[in-house]
Amino acid sequence: MDNPEECKVCFENYDETSRRPRTLPCGHTYCSPCIGGTIKHGQLSCPGCRASHSAAHPTQFPINYGMEALVRKLRAVQLVQNKMTTPSAPQLPDEECTMVMEISGDSWLKLQLQKSKMGHIIDANQESVSQLDQYRAQLDDWKTQHCHLLDRLTGIVEQNKVVLEMLKQEETRVLGMKKEGEERRKQVKDTLGCIEAVSTTQEADAAIVQAERCNEEAETWMQKCQHLFPDVNTITMSCRVREVTRAIVETQDRAEAAVEQPTLQGPALQGLTREDPSGTIMQRVDRNIRNASVHTNDVTAEELRMMRQPVKSQVEAGQVFGIHRDQDRLRSSRITTENGYLYLHCLQDQPPPPNAHTLEVSELVGSLDPSSTLVFLDLCWTGSPRRIHIRLSPDTPLARQFVLLCTGIKGPSYIKSSFIEVGGFRRQGEFVIGGDYENNDGTGGVPLFSDLHGSYRVCRTAGAVWSRWGSGDRRSAQFCITTRDCKGNIPRVFGMVEDGLDVVRAAVNHTNIKDVMVADCGIVLARKLFNL
Repeated sequence: MDNPEECKVCFENYDETSRRPRTLPCGHTYCSPCIGGTIKHGQLSCPGCRASHSAAHPTQFPINYGMEALVRKLRAVQLVQNKMTTPSAPQLPDEECTMVMEISGDSWLKLQLQKSKMGHIIDANQESVSQLDQYRAQLDDWKTQHCHLLDRLTGIVEQNKVVLEMLKQEETRVLGMKKEGEERRKQVKDTLGCIEAVSTTQEADAAIVQAERCNEEAETWMQKCQHLFPDVNTITMSCRVREVTRAIVETQDRAEAAVEQPTLQGPALQGLTREDPSGTIMQRVDRNIRNASVHTNDVTAEELRMMRQPVKSQVEAGQVFGIHRDQDRLRSSRITTENGYLYLHCLQDQPPPPNAHTLEVSELVGSLDPSSTLVFLDLCWTGSPRRIHIRLSPDTPLARQFVLLCTGIKGPSYIKSSFIEVGGFRRQGEFVIGGDYENNDGTGGVPLFSDLHGSYRVCRTAGAVWSRWGSGDRRSAQFCITTRDCKGNIPRVFGMVEDGLDVVRAAVNHTNIKDVMVADCGIVLARKLFNL
C-alpha cells in the first residue's frame, strides 16, 4: 500500500524538523537526509526517475508544504482514531477543559489558525536564514575565486614582462651580430678590391694572406649565426605566453561585447536589479548566474571541433554544455569525451550549471553531415549502461527523426523508453522493437514528421536499424534493430549498428526484454579527432 507520508528512499515518515519533504525539479519528493546523501560532485540523480540535477545542498530544493500539511492531518486523524479505540485514553484536566470551553467557537478556531500561521512563519524564517547562510558561503567562495584569478592574472602579466625582456635581449644580440656581419662583408669587399689592384708578386702574396684571413673570419661569423640563432627558449616562451594571453583577451572581448551597459552605476544598476522575485534566494542567485554567464562563456562549434586548449580541458572537466532555448525554459545537454569520441547527450529539462561554457545545440546538429550521422544509445537492464553506436545513412526523414529523438530538440526523446518485444526469437531475422517514448507498451511513438516517405535502402544483415511502421502510422517513431541475418530484405532501413551489436544481442537474451531501457542517448560530434 502506498504511504504518501513516508519517504520512498528510507521509508521513514516525513516530519517538520530533520526529515522535511523537499521536491526536486523532476517533481519527485524525498526527505532532506536522503537528498543530501544522493548529492555527489555537485550532481544529484533522482532515485525515482534518474533525472540529473545540479545540487550542492538539500536546502536549495523547496519544501513541499502541501506534503507537510498532509502529514499533520494524517497525524491528527491517527490521534483521533487512537482516542476512539483506546478505552483508557487520558482525559484533559478540568482546568484545561474549562479553558477550552471559555474560548470555544470562532475564537478558538482563529487561535488555531494563528498558531498554524506562526508555525509556517517560523519555518519560512528558518528557511530564509538557511538560504542567507548559503548565499554568504557562495559570496565567500566567489571572493576566493576572484583572489585566485587576480593572482593568476598577475602571474600572466609577470610572464609577459619576462618574455618581453627576453625578446629585447634577443633583439640586442641580433643587432650586434648584424653589425659584426656588415663589418665582415666590408672587409671582404675591401680585400677583393686589393686583389684586383695588385701589380707585383709581393702584393699578390700579401693579398692572398689577407683574403684567407677575411674569408675565415666571415665563415666563422656565419657559423656563429647558425649556432646562436634563433634562441629556442625565447621563441617557445613567447609562443606559449602569447597563446594563453590572447585566449584571455579574446574571452574578455566577447564578455565586453555582451554587456549592454558600459557601467554598473546609477540607472544601469537599478535596471539590473529589476528581476523576477519568485523562488528562493539561491534559486534567484542561480538564475542571475545563468543570465550573466550565458553569453560570456559561449563556445563556438569551430572551437569545439578543433579541440584546442582551453576548450579541450573544459570538455574533459565536464564544463561544456549544449543549450536549447524554448519559449519559457532553458534546457541543457552534456558534452563529454570517451575513447576519442566527442558526444552530445540528450537535452535535459534543466539549465546548465553556473559558469558552464555553452553553445547552441541547433548549431552543433546543423554542422553534422546529414548523410552519415553517428548517434548512440546507452542500454541498461542490470549493472552499468552499455553503449551502442548507430550510423544513420542516407539523409532520410526517418534518420532525421531519429536524430531529433536522440537529442530531444523537439521535446520528446528515447530516454527512459524500454524495448517492447523481440520478433523471431533465436531464429533467422531476429529483431527487437523499441522507441515507444509515449506509452512504453508498443501503442505509442507518434512521428515528429507528417511525411516519412523517402528513398530507403534494403538489406539482409544483422545490425540493420529500420522502421516497422510506414508513414502515417502513429507508431512510426518506433525503431527495430535486427540481431540475426535474414533471408528476405528488411524494409525502410535508415541506419546500421556500427559498434555494440553484441550489446543488443545480450539485451535480446535477457529474461524480460521490457527491463531493457534507454538510459541515455545523443549524437557523436567527432570521432578520433584528437588524442585524449
